[in-house]
Amino acid sequence: MMNLKSRFSISLYEPMIGGYMKSYKILIIFFFCLTPLCASAQVERQPMYQDCAVMIKFKPEAQPKQVDLAKNQSGLVEIDRLLHPFGAISFEKAIPQTEIGNSIGLDRVFQIEFSREVDVPSLVKELNSHPEVEYAEPCYLAYITDVFRSDKPEKTRDSPNDPYFSDDINHRYHMELLQAEAAWDITHGSSESVIAIVDNGVEILHQDVAGNLWINEAEANGEIGVDDDNNGYIDDIHGYDFYDQDGDPTPGDQSSDDHGTHCAGIACAVTDNNTGIASISWNCRVMGVRSGSNRSISRGYQGIYYAAHQGADVISCSWSGYSASRFSREVVEDTYQQGAVIIAAAGNDGNSGLNYPAAYDHVIAVANTNSSDIRSSSSNYGEWVDISAPGQSIWSLLRNDGYGYKSGTSMSTPLVAGLCGLLKSHRPDWDQDQIATQAILSADNIDEQNPDYVGLLGSGRANARNALTETFDAIILTDRQIDDDAVGNGSGEIDPGETVDLYLTLRSLFSSIDNVSLTISTTDNMIGIVNPIVSYGDMDHGESATNSVAFELVASENLPRGHAIDFDLSIDGDGYHSDVNFIYLVPPSIGNHESGNIIFTLTSDGELGMWQATNEFAQGSGFIYPAGEESNILFSGTFAAGTDADYVCDAYFNNGEQGGNDWQVDEANDGLLYFDSSPDIPQIGHALFSDGNHPNPKGLQVVLESWTFSDDPDDDYVILNYELSNTGASIIENLYTATFVDWDIGDTSQDDEAGIDEADQFVWQRGNDYDVFAGIAAVDPTETVNLTVIDNEVYVYDGENMQDSNMIQFLNGTLHYDSSTDADDYNCGCSTGPYILDPDYTVRVSFILSAGDNLNDLRSNIQSARDKFYDVVDIEVSDLIADPIGSGIKISWNILDTTGVLGFHILRRPADEPGQPVLVNPAMILVDHYTDEDVTPGVEYLYWVEATRVDGERRQYGPIRANLPFPELSLNFVSPNPVITTTRIQFNLPSGDRETKLDIYNIAGQLVKHFDSKNYGIGLNREAWDRRDDSDRRVKSGVYILRLEYGGDVKTKKMIVLPEH
Repeated sequence: MMNLKSRFSISLYEPMIGGYMKSYKILIIFFFCLTPLCASAQVERQPMYQDCAVMIKFKPEAQPKQVDLAKNQSGLVEIDRLLHPFGAISFEKAIPQTEIGNSIGLDRVFQIEFSREVDVPSLVKELNSHPEVEYAEPCYLAYITDVFRSDKPEKTRDSPNDPYFSDDINHRYHMELLQAEAAWDITHGSSESVIAIVDNGVEILHQDVAGNLWINEAEANGEIGVDDDNNGYIDDIHGYDFYDQDGDPTPGDQSSDDHGTHCAGIACAVTDNNTGIASISWNCRVMGVRSGSNRSISRGYQGIYYAAHQGADVISCSWSGYSASRFSREVVEDTYQQGAVIIAAAGNDGNSGLNYPAAYDHVIAVANTNSSDIRSSSSNYGEWVDISAPGQSIWSLLRNDGYGYKSGTSMSTPLVAGLCGLLKSHRPDWDQDQIATQAILSADNIDEQNPDYVGLLGSGRANARNALTETFDAIILTDRQIDDDAVGNGSGEIDPGETVDLYLTLRSLFSSIDNVSLTISTTDNMIGIVNPIVSYGDMDHGESATNSVAFELVASENLPRGHAIDFDLSIDGDGYHSDVNFIYLVPPSIGNHESGNIIFTLTSDGELGMWQATNEFAQGSGFIYPAGEESNILFSGTFAAGTDADYVCDAYFNNGEQGGNDWQVDEANDGLLYFDSSPDIPQIGHALFSDGNHPNPKGLQVVLESWTFSDDPDDDYVILNYELSNTGASIIENLYTATFVDWDIGDTSQDDEAGIDEADQFVWQRGNDYDVFAGIAAVDPTETVNLTVIDNEVYVYDGENMQDSNMIQFLNGTLHYDSSTDADDYNCGCSTGPYILDPDYTVRVSFILSAGDNLNDLRSNIQSARDKFYDVVDIEVSDLIADPIGSGIKISWNILDTTGVLGFHILRRPADEPGQPVLVNPAMILVDHYTDEDVTPGVEYLYWVEATRVDGERRQYGPIRANLPFPELSLNFVSPNPVITTTRIQFNLPSGDRETKLDIYNIAGQLVKHFDSKNYGIGLNREAWDRRDDSDRRVKSGVYILRLEYGGDVKTKKMIVLPEH
């Protein structure tokens, strides 16, 4: 498939064959966000990149000379001065054998290795700023991905005699599903077809593979230690070892070094040799390419390049990583130009996350199914997957002439690679597009077995017999170009109000078809088509053609940003018809903060870090820390607001609909994202959105202003300021706001830890055994209602997709989880509120997103953000606190600025009684505290401080929660004591609902005085005693006992009565 000059995706669905739809999907992805490497779900976390090496591509005019490379230098003064402190021990071409003038420029890519660990992200960032460098990036690592039908095909006469094939269905079930024996009736494969296994090594002396080895004749018949064929590799007779840099691709002896040998057996084991197993390709040759050791693949793309340039027809890659890179994409493109088909594992994370190289153009992405054609629970899936194949409990080769089971997309991949090798043997005249398309089109539909994954497992489960016997008249869509130079803005995209010309490129893969025409249509009322039918004329077998007369598209002025336009294409010719669909996504309004040590993507619709993170159209850089790093640590995030389960607005999960968004870009009021700066803030992002997409909108409008800073210590965070205004006619009560983020830090999303720092009020997350910590916090910690860790396994993956009934509980704090040290996939949430918004009233809330090298660094960065906020913002009040004191509640705050302030009022309402708060102090005050005495013990209150400015503007700060607790039963004091004439008695009661007695007894235990308790209540109570008994007689001097009884609890205090003078 051709690579489109666009950021967006096209999904192709074609063709209509024999009256039913064959699900042929080629997803064209353009890379704008780099996420961390994804290791197999069964392994421990591994490093993302080499810590003592970097990759550099120089610009054409800055090519290093060999004389300088011999000294481990570039010969470029500034570059060498920069690299000198790190002690380069190797300065070589990433692929030494690339020819000068390589069409993609791979001859200008160099790998530099150092004698010690270096700060790779910082070095890469500095190198990328150099004018002679086209790009610099880490040297990424990838990791290996290993972890009966009722209508069995009829046995044929041509069954191989390999004992493991014939003795047990469990050893060959995958062959039966692919109808291998029927395929072998047509061809046993050819020794001219070569399948490369790029992996952690192949045991080339294994008894069941040695007979099918690819042989480099020049090296086999040449001199030992000499590069006889001048290809740059010495003694590469059966392949090459990029890990040890020698001609023997045999693996090491670590626990997982069986992997490549196991894959080689599936694809190319010697068949019908009375030994071991049979392979799908029978006679095809295997080229061993060792590109790593144990589970780590460090030189995978060098291995792919080698295989393609040594003539491999098919290249099998049973490994994956979440990180895309420019170097790896260039290698894949170069391989496509060489005519090879790359087959790659979709990955074993059990989600729809993209894995590379599988997700690149020109690569067949393979998912894993079991013996019943049901998706393996560990297999990745998605519209980017091309085909599925059995990968559960596959019996194949192990080291030391052994055999055993392995599972995973790693096993599915060489099975499809072997099928492609068999197909290439049968049709040696076909090119890479035809081989790949035929393999995909001929798969068996397995939607019925996988109702939850329709369209997400590629075209179906591979079938070798179909691939060799079925014929297809297939015209595929390979490219699209948009020309808006004449009347548009020249962006090459469809923008609101534009008229553009659309050019579509078709290719007839398998036959010649005359009188080809294409009709384009859409039901979308946001787009008009002026000339919907265009002729392509006669198309020969293998020919590509682009329409000479453009399709003219007219976009509505109201075309929303981020809108998906669904186009239907009908392709007709003599005796031919197929229907193709492609989706065009209108460019969203997104942009990056790049002023400091982070890169952070902002959107115009409430999403944070990524736009549409949960689907294949995702765009953005996410949150990259430090800025020189290539890997995003933020999968998705959202601003959220809600009052109850019927009104929750977020851009994350629309009440269970993954990817839904309740926020609507307010384009009518210039809601499109833009950036500017101020003298105090280097980069300010602006956006405007509202609750217009919610089914029950209340008129909530949100103005976003985001800040990033350039200099230490303020360059490791972003401050998100939200102004919420009520544009509706009714009061919005009990409104909570929050920031939710799904950090994915490190090699896999399933391997994070999370926790809460109560002292400094932030929630953090980190990758297990990974240095970076990331966190979120409210700028004003006193506003925080809930800091929570959210387990995605419970609230996202398990059929929930974050229902609004759960989201509101995380907003208001009734759902709360402190932390987890268990490695898993988490969300983090920080909420504030509740707020009351009268019509035309505005409240401001601010959050912090930050990262650090450790927990203390993160804590310091969050505090720096809080300090910086108050340095910059025009705000009067911070650090709002409410505490019980005596019989009242004291509210105190920090007055930051009294300029233009008339004074402060205190507002209060019970927390569980929605409604407008009452004014506590009618007269304004200018001090920083106030004690509210008119409170009831046991009732929780919400307090606001309201500043009134000289221009009449009122600004509310808060709320803060507080309650006056029920007092403990106590006899506080008797004073004076000793008593001469009268004394005062004070005591506390927890409540007024129990019988209370207050009595005085003499030393003999006789009752002297009983007080009437009818007026006693909760809290402080007072009595006075005039030294008289119940008969109103003065008591004699002596010792008396004051006794307080409350519901069976008793407190006593001794009193001394002195003689009267």
